[in-house]
Amino acid sequence: WVLKEVFVLLNREVDLYRYSPGFPEFSFQIVQRLRKFNKEISNGRWRAYSKGTIDLCEKHSTFATQARSTLVDAPKDVRRLEALKPSNMPSMRDRYDATVAKEKRLEAVTQPVVSSSAKNKGKDG
Repeated sequence: WVLKEVFVLLNREVDLYRYSPGFPEFSFQIVQRLRKFNKEISNGRWRAYSKGTIDLCEKHSTFATQARSTLVDAPKDVRRLEALKPSNMPSMRDRYDATVAKEKRLEAVTQPVVSSSAKNKGKDG
């Protein structure tokens, strides 16, 4: 359960900072550590989560690298966090709120259903 939460939070961070000019540098350590994790872990489920995060980082890094080539300032000199965000995309706050709401809906759907007889048994004891 803890590893699943780590990947949920990691993917959330990757999505939030995807429009930052420094994203390729931000994600470098993440990708490097996840590749090492993939070599050490034998569980295919966690490797799949890791691979998905690596793919997401690489996709966003490619976008950021191409988009920042159009910037006048060097990435280290840019003062706006989301300098690469297209104008039609929601803000970081809106994306965060949408992601958290989606996670809550998924969590509610995946909760086990407890029958009324099981609830009553718990009250008797």
